Amino acid sequence: AGTWKTVQRELTNSDGRIAFQCPYEAGSYRLTFGIEAYLTSKGLTPFFLDVPIVFRVTDTGRKYHVPLLLSPYGLSTYRGS
Repeated sequence: AGTWKTVQRELTNSDGRIAFQCPYEAGSYRLTFGIEAYLTSKGLTPFFLDVPIVFRVTDTGRKYHVPLLLSPYGLSTYRGS
């Protein structure tokens, strides 16, 4: 219906990861990485403030790894294994 429901909120651990337990339901999901505070805490002036990643889960029997590779002026993501 064009709206998102919050499933869970997490902060990254010391390795920069979260252990998010998806509800194992097929559908569209959005991860939003709030990167402004992190980059600012490192003494950097970020260009990007938040990074939303929208993806579709079709196989509920597998785990999904969604890494975000980040620099002050660029980013990359992919579906990991």
